[in-house]
Amino acid sequence: MTECSTPEVEFPTEYTFKAFGLAEKEEEFIKAVKQAVNNSVTCSDDAIHIRESSGGKYVCVSAMAYLTGKEQLYAVYRDLKAIDGLMFLL
Repeated sequence: MTECSTPEVEFPTEYTFKAFGLAEKEEEFIKAVKQAVNNSVTCSDDAIHIRESSGGKYVCVSAMAYLTGKEQLYAVYRDLKAIDGLMFLL
């Protein structure tokens, strides 16, 4: 059996966070994701991409940010995990 290992991220780097939530509360979810990312790093509106699922039930918010260290990475994930309505996080 092959072992899976988590790839090491080399800093500084541009990193994309992907948060999935229900489309019925899309506006609130998008706002919460933007706020969570911007709590620790700067993420412009141009770096935010929104896509609905083919069935229209879910929304994916991708946010690209420039990270200088693991602390920022962990802080953003911590804040994203606290969002109400978060279904899945990459």
